[in-house]
Amino acid sequence: MPAARRAATRKRTSSSILVLQLDSTKLEADGLDLVPFTELVASIAPRAQMTIVRGTTLHELLRQLAELHGQKFDVISVIGHSNERGIVLGAGRQVDSWEAFAQYLKPFEPRRLALIACRAGRALPSRVLFSALPKLRRIFATPVLADRVQGQVMLALLPYILERKVPPRTALRTVQAGLALLRGRQLWEWRRTDFERNRDDPFAPLVEDMLADIGGHLLGQLRGRGA
Repeated sequence: MPAARRAATRKRTSSSILVLQLDSTKLEADGLDLVPFTELVASIAPRAQMTIVRGTTLHELLRQLAELHGQKFDVISVIGHSNERGIVLGAGRQVDSWEAFAQYLKPFEPRRLALIACRAGRALPSRVLFSALPKLRRIFATPVLADRVQGQVMLALLPYILERKVPPRTALRTVQAGLALLRGRQLWEWRRTDFERNRDDPFAPLVEDMLADIGGHLLGQLRGRGA
């Protein structure tokens, strides 16, 4: 069975979803393998035309991405281990920079990213990705720790994000509130318009990350009291 599996056989040039699971062996060992759930979402929403890549080593990941040469993906979701400095691209590697990772995504010209990875929603990753990917308009990610349930929620939303282009604020806030109250997790939406407005503000990243830390602390206290 080919490693890069397609939920639909038709060639796509736009309006489609690419899901990348990086260092998949490590994620499986950690109980964070989300490929089976992604396949379930693809079967329920076939119009979304999802392509799933299960990467192990960096070499294997690049081979699979090369097979997709010439295709464009409106939405790319990435599952992996990361921090604010970068993301692990394959087995046996240290964290690779967000700058390096962005270059692998650039040929696919994504307009929206859903990053299911710890601290990928911090200020630095968002700024790097917006700078490197000129067609990128929105990033959905957590600025703190991610978990399996949050990842499943984000994957389930991918067909909706693809269809609606600009998700209604009420829908997004409902999901954010549910994750915060039920799981103590944060889901942030970063927009290019905000990035462009604050591009030259040296204090904006500090404030954004401080808000994430304060939010995480408050959610932890609230969940602790409810336990």
